[in-house]
Amino acid sequence: IENNLATIHPKQFSNITNVQELFLRGNQLKELPEGVFNEMPNIEELDISKNLLSKLPSNILEKQEKLKNLDLGENHFELLPDGLLAGKTNIVTVRLSDNGCPKTKGGWFKCR
Repeated sequence: IENNLATIHPKQFSNITNVQELFLRGNQLKELPEGVFNEMPNIEELDISKNLLSKLPSNILEKQEKLKNLDLGENHFELLPDGLLAGKTNIVTVRLSDNGCPKTKGGWFKCR
């Protein structure tokens, strides 16, 4: 949803447990609060591309065991949290294009 969101409240998505797709593409988000998606365990597709994000909270995907598609493209990532995709056995697509070359502390992601 391109509507120039600049911030998201930590409890913005509480009690919305059945959502399977969330599109926050094309906003002005510079950061996401810790646990913002924790009450949305059924997300299969998450698009936070085309924002101004340079980092993610370490627990951003902690509860998203059903996640299949993750779009982080066209942001300003410098560092991705270790374990970002840990336990995400259903993941099919992760898009990181147009971010430069984000680093990971554990070296689980490397640029070509």
